Amino acid sequence: DEVTALLGCAPTKSALKGEVFVGKTTGQAVVAKTGRWTLSASDESPEGLDRQIEQLLAVTSNDLRVWQDLTTKYQADLFCGLFMSSGNDGFNL
Repeated sequence: DEVTALLGCAPTKSALKGEVFVGKTTGQAVVAKTGRWTLSASDESPEGLDRQIEQLLAVTSNDLRVWQDLTTKYQADLFCGLFMSSGNDGFNL
């Protein structure tokens, strides 16, 4: 609730420490080891990472003091993932 109030938007997903939820891939009951507040961008096709980041920032606080307070109190993690519908067979390193 504190993170929601400070950022000014509701999470896409959240869990309280100790809360039981069903694992997405396993279907098994899982106990949250920590609290979690997640905000996800909508899927973009074709990819649009810049638009997705803009989307997230547009709904959250632009007050740097809020972000400093949150990152002092809590561990923050920004994850950007690319999920491909097909393999990268032609890609060589």
